[in-house]
Amino acid sequence: MVDAILWLLRTGCQWRNLPPDWPHWQAVYYYFEQWKAKGTFVQMNAALNQLDRLNANREACPSALCIDSQPIKLGPRIDSYRGTDPHKRVNGCQQASTDLRR
Repeated sequence: MVDAILWLLRTGCQWRNLPPDWPHWQAVYYYFEQWKAKGTFVQMNAALNQLDRLNANREACPSALCIDSQPIKLGPRIDSYRGTDPHKRVNGCQQASTDLRR
């Protein structure tokens, strides 16, 4: 079942178009929905990430996280609040900001 689900994800194939050597598509879909509802895929992903980190001689769980957003360039004549990203030297909307003037 796991191989069939991974094959579907990798190829982008529709459920009904599973090759005949896999189990029937409805059985694969049933288990996919059951495992998704129980959080099995989230648990598998977390466990595999921890194993990968341990194999790379790192701690199982990361101690820091860094998130970066992409600035959006705006046209020169747009009459809306524009923020700046001084580090990337781009005029544009600030991704995380909200308009406090409302």
